[in-house]
Amino acid sequence: MRLLPLGTGAGRPTRDRYTSASLLEIPHPNRPRVRVLVDCGEAAQHRLFAARIPPNSIDAVCCTHLHGDHVLGLPGLLGTMGMDDRRRPLRLIGPTGLSDLIDGLAATPALTITIPLELEEHDPAVLSGQALTHLTPISEVSVAIAPLDHRVPTIGFRFEAPDAPGSLDVARLEQLGVPHGPLLGRLQRGEPVSAPDGSTIWASDVTGPVRAGSSVAFAYDTRPCEGARALAAGVDLLVHEATFARTDASLADKHGHSTALDAAHLAEAAHAKRLLLTHFSSRYDTIDGLLDEAQARFPETSVAQELLWVDVIRPGGSAVAEG
Repeated sequence: MRLLPLGTGAGRPTRDRYTSASLLEIPHPNRPRVRVLVDCGEAAQHRLFAARIPPNSIDAVCCTHLHGDHVLGLPGLLGTMGMDDRRRPLRLIGPTGLSDLIDGLAATPALTITIPLELEEHDPAVLSGQALTHLTPISEVSVAIAPLDHRVPTIGFRFEAPDAPGSLDVARLEQLGVPHGPLLGRLQRGEPVSAPDGSTIWASDVTGPVRAGSSVAFAYDTRPCEGARALAAGVDLLVHEATFARTDASLADKHGHSTALDAAHLAEAAHAKRLLLTHFSSRYDTIDGLLDEAQARFPETSVAQELLWVDVIRPGGSAVAEG
């Protein structure tokens, strides 16, 4: 699994930061990948183009809440998908009010929705803050939500990749005389094959243990809350807002946000493996102070850099940036 931050700014874009959007890419056993867009701030599709990601390759869009810096990219994205003649359904998940937003856009000449939408709303007021609510998977990718504490109805998301087959024992296969080629693929998929001597080779005899899928959770926009902790529990990568520095903690609470230190406290308490900070206020020209603040409490912290991939590795791995 890997993550591409498309926008890391809070509230409005700056010269250096776009508004909130992240692309999650998950390996799939029967297709190249699953792609999920978490939030869709202004110019999200432009960032997809910059990353050479076709908009029609997106399988689902998950919206945390309906503030403009998280959803104003939706009209353009849906319009482009329509002009590209998308035929397969797009799953659209979000909090109460999402259908009103889509209906309002479609009621004006600004947007004609021609693609099939599978839209689902979830009311944070009726969700448990103590435990995750599991949704129908997105192409075998586990999806769960929890309520967050912001000024409007807000939910956070957690995604878990499907387990991967164990690695093949190459030395053992050579001993058995199994040639490279389609037979190895069948064994990797768990199917038995016939050895050159006519005996049956079972996948369990030549593969290691199943590798658990990696997990990532998104918690923004939010004050510190139980829902965020449920999302973050034991996660491989926690993507958490860090709108303010601790010196501006009163502003964070007033506007329903977190400080970088709040994010670090949560990651530590929830036993997350790594923390990725995002959603930075435009009042900060540099975010070095936010990173220092969080790392002092939770050393396995990094900051999201736009259009720089982050690998999510499990177990015993770390999030590594790629070009």
